[in-house]
Amino acid sequence: MALIAFTLGMLTALAGAVGVVAPSMLGAMTTAFHGPLGLGLASFLRLLLGASLFLAAPASRAPFAFRVLGVVTFAVGCLTPLIGVARFDSVIDWWVALDPALARAWSACALAIGSLIAYGIIPRDAR
Repeated sequence: MALIAFTLGMLTALAGAVGVVAPSMLGAMTTAFHGPLGLGLASFLRLLLGASLFLAAPASRAPFAFRVLGVVTFAVGCLTPLIGVARFDSVIDWWVALDPALARAWSACALAIGSLIAYGIIPRDAR
């Protein structure tokens, strides 16, 4: 499970890096997630990340923090389908229409959070 959490953390960091360098490219990639398939994928990825963080937490560098983050992420994954496809699509449209400076700021947050997840989920004794 740590490998899954590490991989999803790195993918989050990669998406954040793309958004910092080229926010319009990240916006174009994001529009591919319109519709029910995108909503289902977003929910599935949140459920997978939450479960993997929770299960990998005991061996991580910050067990309590990753347990809490796993529970919160899993709960958000359970609630994601409840927003509906129309609202999900409007959030994507809002993200694509953001000012590039604001999109870069949000992307920098994703880069930082993804990096922290990838670093922190590595077991304490791994070298």
